[in-house]
Amino acid sequence: MTETSDSGSYDSIVESLRLQGTGVDAPIHRTIRPISGAAPAESLDIDDSVPRQDPIERQVLNPHELPLLVAEQAADALILGGLLGKGGAGLVQEAWQPSLARQVAVKRIRQRPASTALVDSLIEEARLSGSLEHPNILPVHELGRSEEGEPLLVMQKVRGTTWEDLLDDPSHPSWASWRGERLDRHLQIIVQVCHALEFAHDRGVLHLDLKPANIMLGAYGEVWLMDWGVGTRLEDLAKLPKNQVVGTPAFMAPEMLIGRHCSERRTDVFLLGAVLHQVLTGRFLYRGDRLETVLMAALRCEPPTFGDDVPAGLGQICRRACRKEEDERFPSVAAFRMAVEDFVEHRGAQRLIEAATLQLEELERVLDATGADSVALQRGGDQIAGTASRARFGFEQALIQWPGNSAARAGLQNTLERTISFELDRNNVTAVAALLDALPVASPSLRARYTAARKALDADLDARAKLDEIARENRFEEGDWKRSIGMLTNGTAWAIGLLAWGRALQTGVIENPEMVNFGVAVFGTVVSLTVVFLLRGLFLDNRMRRGFTAAYCLFIVALDLNRLAALFMDIPFTHTFMTDHVVLIMFMGVLAAFVAPTLWWATGTALLGMLATMLWPEPMFGIAAVELFAVNAIVGWALRPRSAGGRFD
Repeated sequence: MTETSDSGSYDSIVESLRLQGTGVDAPIHRTIRPISGAAPAESLDIDDSVPRQDPIERQVLNPHELPLLVAEQAADALILGGLLGKGGAGLVQEAWQPSLARQVAVKRIRQRPASTALVDSLIEEARLSGSLEHPNILPVHELGRSEEGEPLLVMQKVRGTTWEDLLDDPSHPSWASWRGERLDRHLQIIVQVCHALEFAHDRGVLHLDLKPANIMLGAYGEVWLMDWGVGTRLEDLAKLPKNQVVGTPAFMAPEMLIGRHCSERRTDVFLLGAVLHQVLTGRFLYRGDRLETVLMAALRCEPPTFGDDVPAGLGQICRRACRKEEDERFPSVAAFRMAVEDFVEHRGAQRLIEAATLQLEELERVLDATGADSVALQRGGDQIAGTASRARFGFEQALIQWPGNSAARAGLQNTLERTISFELDRNNVTAVAALLDALPVASPSLRARYTAARKALDADLDARAKLDEIARENRFEEGDWKRSIGMLTNGTAWAIGLLAWGRALQTGVIENPEMVNFGVAVFGTVVSLTVVFLLRGLFLDNRMRRGFTAAYCLFIVALDLNRLAALFMDIPFTHTFMTDHVVLIMFMGVLAAFVAPTLWWATGTALLGMLATMLWPEPMFGIAAVELFAVNAIVGWALRPRSAGGRFD
């Protein structure tokens, strides 16, 4: 494209419009039409490099040579009726065609008398649109004249409304039959218009005046592209007058400001983008109260911007179609159409992407505000993780529906990277491995951070395991009551045995108490060692309890040695009974100091038992029975589940 800033300055454009009879106060939404037809053949400089598709042999027509359509003496004359519509240069009337008994529409020149330029333009429009037979192009039935020689273009009469009316009126009756989203209906219309343009381009014809006002919507879903008065054949571009601005200012591609001869297929692509802009925003691509303002905007051709209410995918399509440079636009109308169809097909995925993008933006906002503050990350961790999970889910579901979507893929990548950094910052290393595997594109830096954090965590877990092992090995209490019940049973057995022994002495059943005392001690030792062996799983399962069990066995052996010494030295068993208290007090005191503080209570109980025996020797066996039961009960309490350091709690 030749730069409009160099060859199509604003002053020259205004001058061209002045020569065409268009002032700066002209409406920006009205079509500016050519002022003359093609130049004489002998003055043409035809560019043979322009591709010609379906060449049509044409000759200049004299309106008076056209068939007579409206005349009193004509047997099959059209009967003109009421006005259907009018534009800047022409008007359309209803008419009755007797030969086929049908109603038609007749387009004629509004200006009376009609200028040669307008006559030539209408004839060219008729021949141009008449050569295009397509469901989305309004059929032309005939080109004829009136008795006065005025050209008449006979077309199919359509019942419906213009797309412009539908866009301007949200309460238009046509919406009553539509049940989906209105944007979907507009996109359907655009696709149908694209089909008409693709057909025209394939026949070497440009429209150059695409706008909602030139698109008719039928009552049964029909879509017709109308008004080919500004259109031209590609093979005729080199024949067109230079520096003649034609088209609708509010929609113009920048090259159209240089002249219609600078147009090409991608000029129509630009106009499609301008129409899409009006659909998305409800506004013209260029806005202003005066034509000069709009022309300056068209010269600059700045990329359009959209609010959050416009789907991002459609905004991208519109911006690409409306690029200032032709080679940056869609290469064809078909490419534009397929982009729109892709958006419609993946509309659900697009909604997921938009929702997930909002969650990603919220995630980024919170993480940026929090930074690497581990305390803040821990405090708001659940909320942050929830936001990250929703963003990830949205992008993943969008990729399931639309596997090739780059926006969803990039969004998922960004979400996972931010989530991985977040989990590493709050030391949640175990959650990171699966996130790294889910990354669409591997991140070596995050993988390195994870590896370092994993090593640190493993080292920490090893240290914790060792500490747990040390704590387990040095724990006197345990998680069940079996040991406690065993100690209580042991104390009960000893208490009953002592009471029975005392009763036997009182009744004279026992004649040699010293020997019986030794025998009872040996029997008790055998029983205790047997119990320890049978319950070794309970009393030998860690270092602390093994130490306690060894000390207990030593205590039992010490009692036996005490009685053995008393037997050989003829010491009365009552004296031996007192030294047993001393052995018990020392045993419990050592355990209280090194095993469990709770056993200080057992030490005190043994000391009180010794003092009571000294003060009241006669009930010594009853005192001893209570003492041993209490000592075993206290030891059982120390062995209870989850004992807090052996304290009464």
